[in-house]
Amino acid sequence: MQTQLIQVPYDSGRKDVRMGNGPGHLVRKSLAQLKAAGVHIERIETDDAFPLEAGTTFKVLKLLSERVRHAAQHAQFPLILAGGCISCVGTLAGLDSGATAVVWLDAHGDFNTPETTLSGFLDGMALATATGTMLEKLSQQYSRFSTCAREKCCAPWCSRLGSSRASIAGQLCGHADYAARRPQAWCKQCLRTSAHGSAGPAGVSSH
Repeated sequence: MQTQLIQVPYDSGRKDVRMGNGPGHLVRKSLAQLKAAGVHIERIETDDAFPLEAGTTFKVLKLLSERVRHAAQHAQFPLILAGGCISCVGTLAGLDSGATAVVWLDAHGDFNTPETTLSGFLDGMALATATGTMLEKLSQQYSRFSTCAREKCCAPWCSRLGSSRASIAGQLCGHADYAARRPQAWCKQCLRTSAHGSAGPAGVSSH
């Protein structure tokens, strides 16, 4: 199976700044190895003259969803290098989010909402958006996104969330022992059911 490496060089709707520099830097540093391995590389860009954090971000997510869907339909493995966690929404849209489980390996739970955030940072709301907790209409408008069920999301770092979000995060994967903070056991059942077709999700998206 060929790997399709998709660069999403955006941070807060702005291209090639801050974390948006990361994808290009990683590709440049490993270009020879990637080519030798037969990895196909592409880069997503939008032509917004006046970028908006939410508006431009969701335009980028729409483009990402189309590239991911194309890769999946052609038996390619989509590998996303992005400058922001909100890219998960575009990835899930391309993979048929309703049939995909999410493995959220992130130092941040990203389960903020506009009501709980203290920074207003859209990236801090990524998993909340992916599960339909917020911005559902905007997600559907730009990327034909259907939300991923919370019980299909495993997020061990959610045990580190503040109390204002812990009650929401507690509705995620029921196999995890968030209270005891034992992430080593959090996803065994999810991955087991994912491998059995109708017994579980059709695939797994790792973040």
